Amino acid sequence: MFTFKHYQGETLHVGAKLALDNHLFVVGWQLQGILNQLTYEHDTRSQLVLASSGSVTVGCVLYEAGSNSLQAFVRKPFRRNGIASHCIRRMKDLPSNIGAAEGIDGSLIFWSKHGIQARQRDYDWWPIGSMDNY
Repeated sequence: MFTFKHYQGETLHVGAKLALDNHLFVVGWQLQGILNQLTYEHDTRSQLVLASSGSVTVGCVLYEAGSNSLQAFVRKPFRRNGIASHCIRRMKDLPSNIGAAEGIDGSLIFWSKHGIQARQRDYDWWPIGSMDNY
């Protein structure tokens, strides 16, 4: 059983800190930097949804308004359970022309299933080490 919590406006920095504290990112990739930035910047347009299983926070989806894009992370043991899909559905008033950055294997398929244009930009992320750990 999963629970979901939406963060936006005045609560966004709280959700970003929880995502960082629970290591819901790949070290060195863009999501980590954006979450760090959201802990101290006031952003009223971006949104974050966190997913939990019991007392463990297992995933997140971030809509970053500045780049009009989504990013998602779900812990490996919890993937393929629809968690990121449920997080996206809990987002409020997303633009129709939203995009997403390419991530791990399978991310392009995931984004296309949601009608989201995935784009690869060299400066969006830079993996450090092996993805086998994520």
